[in-house]
Amino acid sequence: MVVSICIISYNHEDFITQAINSVLHQKGSFDLEIVIGDDGSTDNTQEIIRKTAKTHSEINFVLLMREKNIGMMPNFIDTLNSCTGDFIAFLEGDDFWIDDQKLAKQIQSFSENNDISGVFTDTLEVNHEGKSLQKFSAYRKALHAKSSGVMRAHQIIEAPLRIVHIGSLMVKKQHFDFPVWFEKVKAGDFIFVVFLLVKGPFYYLNEAMVAYRKHEESVTSSNQGFNKEYYLHLESAFKKLNEATNKVFDLSLKRAILSRKIQYYIFVLSSNSSFVKKISASFGLLINYKRSDYLLKDILWLIRKNLYSK
Repeated sequence: MVVSICIISYNHEDFITQAINSVLHQKGSFDLEIVIGDDGSTDNTQEIIRKTAKTHSEINFVLLMREKNIGMMPNFIDTLNSCTGDFIAFLEGDDFWIDDQKLAKQIQSFSENNDISGVFTDTLEVNHEGKSLQKFSAYRKALHAKSSGVMRAHQIIEAPLRIVHIGSLMVKKQHFDFPVWFEKVKAGDFIFVVFLLVKGPFYYLNEAMVAYRKHEESVTSSNQGFNKEYYLHLESAFKKLNEATNKVFDLSLKRAILSRKIQYYIFVLSSNSSFVKKISASFGLLINYKRSDYLLKDILWLIRKNLYSK
């Protein structure tokens, strides 16, 4: 049995060694294939990757060292399609795994649940130096997932906050055929997850096995607020996703769009000095939001997230 590790990196010279070592430390009865797609780093990331691969010649490394930057999503897709293992796990170059049994536990979950399409775990958020900030498990508890178990598509898609971190996910090897527009999306991890959910639910392991590094250069931290341009991009991407998946998650994706609309309005309310515009935006939101229970749930979670982030 072979497990492919799909790693993407860009200017991660301070973190890539820790990321790769966390993969090499995995224990279990499987062989590793480590596929690394570096998107034209301008620092020493590629040199470090090559040196590490040479040092561990017993491991099958597949290195995609690009001379020029092609963009995060094209790099991800090409790296993913270069994986040949029976299972594929994901990791970004500035994150790392914190459980040396992660892959073994996920493979075991697949063997015990024939209908699932993916297995994901809790995630520990850390800062630049690797110091723990918070555990993401609170998000799962809001979805009544206090223990390990199967999570259906609607639970994952309708969550007002991301609950499946890509670095915690493992899937079975399959053919990935993405639409052209997927290469340009800004919420690629969420959309990738929805494509997978078409093939079956996920299994959730209630253990923190991944450290997600939140720092100035990370993708999440680089978003300059939840502005109108970003919201409109997400709304358009979600509508395309709904069509691409033959509307099998039509209601859930519409609710996901409304959840992001709430985030956008909250951003407007907190940044716009015009009292009239604030009242108008709030009134329009309340009228258009058909399900008051989801409105309350989303607002409470956004408030809680805001409090935790300070």
